[in-house]
Amino acid sequence: MAGGAVPASAHAVCDGDFQMINGSWVATRACQFREAQKVAQEKHERISESSNRQWYESSPEEFCRGNPDIRVSTFCAEYKD
Repeated sequence: MAGGAVPASAHAVCDGDFQMINGSWVATRACQFREAQKVAQEKHERISESSNRQWYESSPEEFCRGNPDIRVSTFCAEYKD
C-alpha cells in the first residue's frame, strides 16, 4: 500500500457530525448517522436504514420524530416538518 493511503474498508474518523477530509472537518452523512446511533444506544434503541429492519430497530424517521436531542438535529432535519 502506498504511504498515507487508507484502505477502502477503513472507517471514517468522526468528531460528532464531522469527518476529517483532506485536512478539513466536513459534515458527512456517515458521521451524522454514527452520532445518531450513539444517541439511540443511550436510549436503548437501535436505528437501521435497512428496509429489512428487525422488530427492535427504528427507522431514522421513527427515531427522529419528536426527538429533541440537539446532537441529532442535523441528522434528523430531513425527517422533521
